[in-house]
Amino acid sequence: MDVVRYLVGGILLAGGLLVWRLCRYPGGWKYAFGAEYAGERAALDRARGKVSRLRSEAAERRAAAEARLREAESVYRRRVRAAELRVEGIRHPGPGQLLGQLGVKAALYEHALVVGQEELPLAGLTVRIELGRVSQFLYATLPDGSERHVALPFEEHTEDEVRGFAGKVTNTVAAEKTTLADREAQLDTAVEALVRVKAGTDAVDTARADLDRLAEAERSDFRPASARRELDRAWERWNSVTGRSSRS
Repeated sequence: MDVVRYLVGGILLAGGLLVWRLCRYPGGWKYAFGAEYAGERAALDRARGKVSRLRSEAAERRAAAEARLREAESVYRRRVRAAELRVEGIRHPGPGQLLGQLGVKAALYEHALVVGQEELPLAGLTVRIELGRVSQFLYATLPDGSERHVALPFEEHTEDEVRGFAGKVTNTVAAEKTTLADREAQLDTAVEALVRVKAGTDAVDTARADLDRLAEAERSDFRPASARRELDRAWERWNSVTGRSSRS
């Protein structure tokens, strides 16, 4: 069975090669295979090969130039995005690390106090405690004077726990004031860096200029048109020999 498949495959391959050769050198068997027409076939092959080679070389040059431009643009976008993220991270650092909490009612982070479900920025925040009969209340006052509060039953949190938490909030607010000053300086530096990165388009500009110069060189390159004319003449010679008027 393997021998049969091998033979069938060989026959199909040989048949395909015959058809390919007859199509490549149209006109009939003697023109495609005859020794007396070897010179005409060779001339046709040389002309075809020259056209193909020039097209291939041009395509490779263009592909390489386009790849360099894509890479330069990709690097530029990555650098800009990294600089933007740096600015965004300084401008909006998020709540930061968890520093303490009172169950699910209140949580203190590096840059925010969460009261209930609301996140309050620490900048300018003040806190106080008021005691009731069954609960103590933690009040947070924002810079605009508005207040948020949460009830903390004595059976869940002792007064010392709540006062210790409030003191930690006060200390963290003071630290945040210093942090904000440092962050402003860092933000100025990061914004300046972002401006420089956005202006740093030299590699992209160079790659785009190279591509433009290549396109101009291609427009002024006489070799493809000359090769095409040579191929036309080769076909004319072939058609005069075979009596055909078509090309492939």
